[in-house]
Amino acid sequence: MKKSKKAIGSHKTITIHDIAKESGVSPGTVSRYFHSPQLLKASTKERINQIIKVHNYIPNLNASALTTKQTMTFGLIIPTVQSSIHAQLIESIQGECHRKGYSVLIGNTNYSYETETKLLEILLRRRVSGIIHAGTQNSDSLRMLKNAAAHQIPSVVVWENIADSEISSIGINNYEAAYEATSQLIEMGHREIGTLIGPYHKMNRLEARLRGYTQCIIDKGLKFHEKCIVSTGHSIHQGAEGFHTLIHKCPTITAIFAASDVLAFGALHQAKQEKVAIPQDISIIGFDDIEFASYCDPPLTTVRVPGLEMGKLAVDELVDRIDNNRLEAQHISLSTELIKRESITTFTNRPPAHQRP
Repeated sequence: MKKSKKAIGSHKTITIHDIAKESGVSPGTVSRYFHSPQLLKASTKERINQIIKVHNYIPNLNASALTTKQTMTFGLIIPTVQSSIHAQLIESIQGECHRKGYSVLIGNTNYSYETETKLLEILLRRRVSGIIHAGTQNSDSLRMLKNAAAHQIPSVVVWENIADSEISSIGINNYEAAYEATSQLIEMGHREIGTLIGPYHKMNRLEARLRGYTQCIIDKGLKFHEKCIVSTGHSIHQGAEGFHTLIHKCPTITAIFAASDVLAFGALHQAKQEKVAIPQDISIIGFDDIEFASYCDPPLTTVRVPGLEMGKLAVDELVDRIDNNRLEAQHISLSTELIKRESITTFTNRPPAHQRP
């Protein structure tokens, strides 16, 4: 008796090779359907998709990685999970990765060089397909990223622009953004301006913001006071402490450039505790334009950073380098915008509340 032919997958696990045979394409094309569908014709994708539906096929990505040497996973290094600006970045990256068939492993350095280096080692041992770096970028981590590029693991730095032929960057000009914010205060008549900033000796972008603030004061012919730079941590509580320190070290300041919105929120809170009116006594500008900036009291003038666009472009850059086997890095600089709200005002020639009798 002639045996009836059974459908593929009835009594065995269907493979990429089976899908390829039934759909009339190569196994490589089927693999590409899962990790780079944008490279296939619509008709080819539809043909493969129909076969997959018939057999309820779920791809074994680990097995695929052994064949293609691609894990379809990106590593993301961030300095903290406590800031909503980084949450926005994560959301953007995860969404774009999902659309392109990639997953994301997230590592939080908590601003530690040692943790950053260890996390990069873990990601590289896992043979991630690429790395997005928003951490602190110590010399060891940059060396590791360059070494990874030599082994076909591309990386992209976000939030700042770097000059490197192997490491891509999708960032902003932190120097110019801080310069513009400080210039705005000077144009409004302020002549003594302090700054609240995180550990700038650990992060290039913070150091660039400090240089922008400092150079603007010098270029505008104002007297620079180093004591009016208060370096602190990254929390609202530390912003409040920094504000208290700043107005007592520099009691004649009439404006503050805060290098992050979080520090600015702490300053706004502490100002109320010390009965300093914002902006009548001290004007404050932040940096990031996170959602709460428009809802705090008073609404915060701040530098808007295109975090969502930055995350999307970072994923696009990695996928493009992988799909096209492109070794050379690309560098994209995005624009920032100073968003003016009620936390700043024109200088009036009266002493601030904290120095009145």
